[in-house]
Amino acid sequence: TSSRTEVESEYASLRFAVLHHELGWASSKLVGAGGLIDVYDSHSLSCGVFYGRDLIGAFRVVVGKSVDSLPSGGTIKRFGIRSVNCAELSRGMVREEYRRCGVFTALVAACVHLARAAKVDHAFATVVDSRLGRELFQKENFVPVGHPFNHSDGVIAVFKPTILLSTEFDSE
Repeated sequence: TSSRTEVESEYASLRFAVLHHELGWASSKLVGAGGLIDVYDSHSLSCGVFYGRDLIGAFRVVVGKSVDSLPSGGTIKRFGIRSVNCAELSRGMVREEYRRCGVFTALVAACVHLARAAKVDHAFATVVDSRLGRELFQKENFVPVGHPFNHSDGVIAVFKPTILLSTEFDSE
């Protein structure tokens, strides 16, 4: 897992590098990595993969008492879901040169473990809609909800269709 300091320095820098420089999905008003820290970072469970001293991939789990307390709460509610005791896997990313090496898959598995350890019943993720993305999350029993849509939260605008994925955990 990542400490608050690592989130604020290294994870924010990773987000900025991937979302702003590489993908061009961050708002043009964004002037630095700190603009990608949000209210959810203060209470999320973050995990990362380091290669040497470099953070090469990271993800966070935002735990909430209802979907209203999740980053994609509005989207989740649009699909008619009113879950309580839930979590969202959010802002997962891997540096380009380390993709297709299993880093993202390991991060998703780690996030599912963190969500289960937090005793949530339901977990969500909003991801770019692709065959590979669906397959990676399907390994952890996530299934698509509804239909693909465009995602923008004012800071990040994804220029590809995204999909909401969902999984329920048993009580064990």
